[in-house]
Amino acid sequence: GSGKTTISKNICKTLQKLNIPCIWTKEPTDLPSGIRIRKFLKGEIELEAKDQIQEILEDREFSVKENIYPNLQNNINVILDRYYYSTAAYQSSKDFSAMEILNLNLEKNFPKPDLIIYLDIPPEISLQRIENRLNGGDTKERFETLTQLKKIERAYKAVLPPNALFVDATKSQSDVEKICLKKVQEILQN
Repeated sequence: GSGKTTISKNICKTLQKLNIPCIWTKEPTDLPSGIRIRKFLKGEIELEAKDQIQEILEDREFSVKENIYPNLQNNINVILDRYYYSTAAYQSSKDFSAMEILNLNLEKNFPKPDLIIYLDIPPEISLQRIENRLNGGDTKERFETLTQLKKIERAYKAVLPPNALFVDATKSQSDVEKICLKKVQEILQN
């Protein structure tokens, strides 16, 4: 409900219009491993906490191998909708802390992002946006409850590095995009 998919896609489109090589991709992917994770998120299958993390790590390995590395090697910027900080926040539980999950990802030597943008939104507003979206035919995912969103928010704030860009996602989509795009362009210029 933060607007991350729409905003990340729009940033990529804007960069492309500026002739800056860029692709947009997401995790979980559309590969078989990602489809299995999406089935779990929709409540179609069950996965134990350990299995969730393993499935996501496998999907990320495919994503890195098939999407991220090839593009980076060809000097194409990658805008990614979710990455390992999301895994740490969403999959954290009594069995695995967010930091433990983050460390599992870091041990894999996945490429480090040049910029991490966190769209900061109160869980109550996020849930309301999600529920408004349901009128369009979407269905809630397993983590889309107020209790879960509050847990996820705490976990994000525990694992995000100090240089992450926090953007107030209660602002208009246009304002959020402008803030994010400005920071992306600063990073690209450096």
